[in-house]
Amino acid sequence: SFSSLRDIEQCPLKWQLLRSQYGDLSGFPARPNPAAVEGEIVHEVVERLFKAMGLAGFPAPGTERFRATAAAFGVLGAVRALVDAHEQAVAAHPRGGGFRLRSSAAELANRAKRLFRAEYTSDSAPLPRSETPTVGPTAPDPAALLESRGVLSAVWLRHPRIPYVGVVDLVHGTRTAPVIVEFKTGAPNVLHRQQLIAYALLWWRRTGQLPVSAQLRYPARSEAIAPCEGDLASLEGELEARITSLQDVLSRSPGEAR
Repeated sequence: SFSSLRDIEQCPLKWQLLRSQYGDLSGFPARPNPAAVEGEIVHEVVERLFKAMGLAGFPAPGTERFRATAAAFGVLGAVRALVDAHEQAVAAHPRGGGFRLRSSAAELANRAKRLFRAEYTSDSAPLPRSETPTVGPTAPDPAALLESRGVLSAVWLRHPRIPYVGVVDLVHGTRTAPVIVEFKTGAPNVLHRQQLIAYALLWWRRTGQLPVSAQLRYPARSEAIAPCEGDLASLEGELEARITSLQDVLSRSPGEAR
C-alpha cells in the first residue's frame, strides 16, 4: 500500500522490527503513551465521522440529514469502542502496566466533536449518497458494480501485475465515467495527492477504464485531478521500481537503519 512503501523507505530496519515476532507478539511491544493514544482516538473518530458525512452526500450542518447521519454514527459510542479496544490491547501488553488514559470517553468525544465542528463545512459539490456495501478483495468486477449501483464505498483494489493494493473511499459515476474520491482530515498534503493518483492507477488497471476525475475531499475544501494515461503509466513504472528495490532491501536481515 501507499503508506507501507513510505514506511519501509523511511527506515527498513524500523519496519522490520515493528513487524517481527517477539515471543507470542506479532510486533515490537512499544510502551503505550496516554497522550498519543488519546490523540489517535480523537483523530480516528473525526476521520470516520467525516467519511460518514461524505457517504451521506456532505449534508449542511443543522439539516435533518446531518443530524441523522451524526446520530447514526454515534461519536460517544465510537470513542468507547476505540477505548475498549486499546484497553484490551494494553491488558495483554508486556509493557502496559500502570497505563491509564487521562481523559474519559465523554471528554474524548467532546474533543472530537469540537474538532469536527471547527473543520467541517458542507461541500459546494455534494456527492451522491452511498448506501451500498463495501467492495472487498473477492468482489467481482468493480466497474460492473459501479454501472449497476452508481456509487461504491471502500473499494478494495489490487494491481494485476505488481504487489500493490489500496482501498478507495468512494467511487461514483458510470463504468465509462468513474470518479474516485478520497476523504482526508487535517491540512492538504502532497502525499494525499500522490496516494490519490496511485488509486486512479489501480482503478485503471483493475477495470481498464481511466477515471474522469480523482478528488480529495477535506472538511472545508476539495481538490480535483484529471488523470491521464501518460502520468499513470509513469507512476506505474516508478512504483514497480520502488517495490523491486524494497523487496531486495527487506531480503536482508537486519535491514538498513536510516
